[in-house]
Amino acid sequence: MNDVVIYNEDNSYTEYAGQAVVFTLTMADGTQTESMAYNPFLVIDDVGYKTKYELWEALNSYANELLNSGIANTKNNLME
Repeated sequence: MNDVVIYNEDNSYTEYAGQAVVFTLTMADGTQTESMAYNPFLVIDDVGYKTKYELWEALNSYANELLNSGIANTKNNLME
């Protein structure tokens, strides 16, 4: 996540359909932040930001590795 390049806030991600990688970050104090990588967006706590494509590609590859390993917690949802 240190390499993420965010350009500007952009909530038009709600108008797209496709595959997303959703993950929850748990901070040292126990608070949680939900994030979603959704090409070309990064959504943090329901606020979308435009990003460089490479971020999404790397997270998508990671998610596919987890999925193929059988250890990922997965669910299928359709975004409308």
